[in-house]
Amino acid sequence: MSDAQQVLLHFERPLTQQQLVIHDLRDLKGNRLASAVRPLAYPPGPDALRINEILYAPLADPYDGRPDQPEYIELINISERHLNLEGLFWTDVPDERGRADTVWLPARFQALAPESLAVVFNVPAGQDPLAFLEAAFPGATRQPGTGWIPVSGASLGLRNEGDLIHLQYGRHTIDSVYYDPSWHQAGVRDATGLSLERLLPEGPSNDPASWTSSPDPSGGTPGRPNAARLQTTPPLPEQPDLEVTPSPFSPDGDGIDDVTVIRFRLPTAGAWYAPVSSTVRDGWCARWGRSTAARRACCSGTATTIRVARSPSGSTSYCWKPWMLAAAACWLAEHRWCWHARFAECGTATSALRSQNRSGNHSKAFGDP
Repeated sequence: MSDAQQVLLHFERPLTQQQLVIHDLRDLKGNRLASAVRPLAYPPGPDALRINEILYAPLADPYDGRPDQPEYIELINISERHLNLEGLFWTDVPDERGRADTVWLPARFQALAPESLAVVFNVPAGQDPLAFLEAAFPGATRQPGTGWIPVSGASLGLRNEGDLIHLQYGRHTIDSVYYDPSWHQAGVRDATGLSLERLLPEGPSNDPASWTSSPDPSGGTPGRPNAARLQTTPPLPEQPDLEVTPSPFSPDGDGIDDVTVIRFRLPTAGAWYAPVSSTVRDGWCARWGRSTAARRACCSGTATTIRVARSPSGSTSYCWKPWMLAAAACWLAEHRWCWHARFAECGTATSALRSQNRSGNHSKAFGDP
């Protein structure tokens, strides 16, 4: 026993279970606990934690009549185990000598449950950490299971013009995001007080289509599910399939159906063209129908087409499904490219297919003639 609060347990082999069960536990004063069950927290591995939300330009004007905000970074545990947060740190963009600022998470004895959130935020001198956060984001601190990691200081050092957040544990990269103000919704001229939220935790960290402005009235959702997060959908069936949901969608920035997601499962780990090729079998992309050309196409009804060339024969099969913008959103839609499905005409098939879409909402499966 190293002190009154900590007991060190040594095991002959690495642990793999999710819980630790202790029987007949007694303290030095003779108090006895028949049994105790505690979750085991493991060091985070790559892709176990994701950076889920970033507020790099908080409100900090003492004369604007609004509560000041902290800078914060929100993490989400996407693994199936409790994770030990002690020892995590991040670095920013290295200077010309290769040196980068380092921020260590003061998270001693803190563990994060699966699907739970942890918020790292700065606290100015003399402020109560949770009261400061609650004043800026009412209701945030009442979320069960959220980990709060305050860092003393005027800021976390997040640059307003964009910066690197390279989250690490030991020598391992856990996640890395090089955010940019252009990731906010088109039309946002001043992002002060407005966080960047991740649409899906499993999305690529450094693609602009994975992020958008928080539609929450307070400007962010620290410790709560992202207001802009896309709804989780069931896995695709084992057979080849293509799914576009929601359709219609309405990119009006209200946090409801702003983005449609194109998910696909190919008949083989072949190649699909957009016009670049990939050898993945399963994937998805987030689609924003926001350019003038995309507006016209989406409002008239379009089809997403994936072409598969099966090696070595070179035979080709197709799968397509229709999707469109809600009528009320057609006039205000703008455009952002999707993740790795960089379609040359993302969602635009031949005029014959568009005609079929408008008339019968027909969908065509892989391999159909």
